[in-house]
Amino acid sequence: METPGGSPFERLTTEHGVTHQPGLDGLRGLAVAAVVLFHFGVGGVTGGYLGVSLFFTISGVLIGTLVLHELTTTGRFSLRSFWLRRARRLLPAALVTLAAVAVARLVSSHLAETSGADVVASALDVANWHFLAADASYADLFGGPSAVLHFWSLAIEEQFYLAGGLLALAVAIARPRRPLLVVGASAGAVAVVSFALPMTLGLGVDRVYYGTDTRAGELMIGVVIAAAVAAPRRRHWLLERGRPLAVIGVAAAAGTIALWLNVTPGSDALRRGLLPAVTLCSAGLVVAALLPRGPVAVVARRPGLTWLGRISYSLYLVHWPVIVVADRLSDDRSVLRAAGLVGLSVVLAQLLTMLVERPVRLRRVPTARLVAAAALVVTTIGVASAMDGRRTASAELLAGLDDAAESAPHPDGRPGLPRVAMFGDSVAFSMLLSLGHATTPAAYERAPSETDIGCGIALSPYVPPEDPHRCDLPAERFFGKARGEHLDAAVLISCQWELVAQPIPGAGDETRVIGDPVVDAYIYAAYDHVADRLAAAGVGRVLWMRCPYMSQTVGWDGLSDEFRASRHPQRVDRLNAIVQSLADARDDVDVLAFDAWMNDHVDDASLRPDGSHYDYERTNAASERFVQLVNEAVASL
Repeated sequence: METPGGSPFERLTTEHGVTHQPGLDGLRGLAVAAVVLFHFGVGGVTGGYLGVSLFFTISGVLIGTLVLHELTTTGRFSLRSFWLRRARRLLPAALVTLAAVAVARLVSSHLAETSGADVVASALDVANWHFLAADASYADLFGGPSAVLHFWSLAIEEQFYLAGGLLALAVAIARPRRPLLVVGASAGAVAVVSFALPMTLGLGVDRVYYGTDTRAGELMIGVVIAAAVAAPRRRHWLLERGRPLAVIGVAAAAGTIALWLNVTPGSDALRRGLLPAVTLCSAGLVVAALLPRGPVAVVARRPGLTWLGRISYSLYLVHWPVIVVADRLSDDRSVLRAAGLVGLSVVLAQLLTMLVERPVRLRRVPTARLVAAAALVVTTIGVASAMDGRRTASAELLAGLDDAAESAPHPDGRPGLPRVAMFGDSVAFSMLLSLGHATTPAAYERAPSETDIGCGIALSPYVPPEDPHRCDLPAERFFGKARGEHLDAAVLISCQWELVAQPIPGAGDETRVIGDPVVDAYIYAAYDHVADRLAAAGVGRVLWMRCPYMSQTVGWDGLSDEFRASRHPQRVDRLNAIVQSLADARDDVDVLAFDAWMNDHVDDASLRPDGSHYDYERTNAASERFVQLVNEAVASL
């Protein structure tokens, strides 16, 4: 029997379960601070997302200790009690957050990128696999991340509790002579397999990051620690070696901070041993924080950190939806703005902890009232998730474009006039449909065109999931269409994808933007090759449209940061300069100066309802002007 005196570590367990360990509260506070700072983009904590790994290891220690205490003191294990305790601890705050998001997405386009399926998957604790498997539609690409994307880590923990409870029950039924050794060795073996999977199977970075199997090692190392310190004599042995363990803790803290400050998001190191290294540091921190003395223990027990640790779960739940909504409302990314949003998140977390999480966990809510509230929240999530959320202007227009693609009008056949077709992206497609409503007589015969939603002429960074090869080899696709239709002229429009920051084929994984010499050279070469192939198909004249500026007010709400940045006038100017240089270098390429007219109407929502694509459902002045320009350009053919 353990003595009632001593440090919390010496009194690790009692008949009521695990003794409160203030050092672990402090580590939770550090971990959530790293994650929050990373998500808000302040403090240079580029690897702050690795704070989740520390959460995993702490959870492994606490759950492992709880399970092993029950196994070793009673020889039994109550799966029902274990899962009910976990449900009381985690579900109330999570379900309230999900219900709030589910309802908010119905009334605000700022959560348009959050689907009902996202919310349901989060409620069912399969968010990690859902987000890993989900293919974004073309319209979804223009929005930001889902407001419940962060539930991926909570799903992994819940899956751990599900599997861990069943394994504990199996151990209780088997009644091994040395349960601590069996559990510790089993957890260690699972950790080794988990850490080896990425390198053995060659898994991708996202698969490693979101996979339950590839993240299980971080939790299992926590269980190994729990097995190692479960017996009082082992804790005494560790306490006698407090000084060297404190030194190890300092080294682990230094390693953790170095990783948080230097690792970048999506690092390929995730596939090559980063997670075991992070977990090793987390293990050192956990052991050092459990000890009564040492630098790590002193820091981890600071009142501010322990308070932050106590609200860390609620803070993790609320901070990400706050970021998603704030990013849709404003382009401001200043430190002052981030500080204000962090403060708001902390206030919301404190309220969620005080009003929901703590009362339920401490059984201060009568059972009947708790059941009624739970039924209401779950029903709200189910009903709200089944309904269509508010969509942004871009999503609405692009969804209509998808439908219009099925019933695009047939080109008019007018023998004796020059045959002209259009080639390009969704902007080109919207203009093509808009021309069907134009009243200005065309001085040319419109031939079947090749315009593809989601496909740029030089770059197509997001392959349409329903047709992964649709954007392949644009020059050859255009060549085949032009030769088969016996074209006299081709109008080319590509005003979206070349403007998005992305890696350039053949230039490594670095993200680049137009204006970078590598990007500019790649676009010019691709455009030149397209012009060559069109000429080879017998096209006498290529009319390349200069892109007008896209609106920075119309269709702005709900756009992701990368697409807002792609609308910057400097990027459009650079793309137009490339088009102009191509026209200057080739006798068969002319510039179609549509931008000179359209820039005077840049914020006219009647012409471009989403600030980018043209209204294709009725007659509008943009299509009339476009026909006039093409008429002038083909007059000499």
